[in-house]
Amino acid sequence: MKKEMTAVSNSIVERVINESAFPYMNKRKLILEEIQKSEWLKKRKDYRLPTILPDCNFCGACTTLCPTNALSKEEKDGSITIPLQPYKCVDCHQCEDICFFQNILLQDEPNNKLLSKTIVLAVKRN
Repeated sequence: MKKEMTAVSNSIVERVINESAFPYMNKRKLILEEIQKSEWLKKRKDYRLPTILPDCNFCGACTTLCPTNALSKEEKDGSITIPLQPYKCVDCHQCEDICFFQNILLQDEPNNKLLSKTIVLAVKRN
């Protein structure tokens, strides 16, 4: 198990070091502007966003590795939440790759979801 985790970590670190999210963020901004203008584009499913499954253990690995800070882990009043800022997500797969338990998946969503400011993907109450 330790060898598998090391292999996954090394692969992900290589991608983070060698790939910048900045060009993708610029393109995403242009896409969002076009989606806002067109009802037809809002209904299409051209992009994938993360979905967290109920078995998530809230380790926060996905939030740590997210190159655009689209995912975050917030602790407040004994609760832990993992909110997503869809407009920042560039479908890089890193959240999906880092989750050892495979509790986060990228799934097709209507383009208008990209216009949302924040979507809470998971909540754990203590």
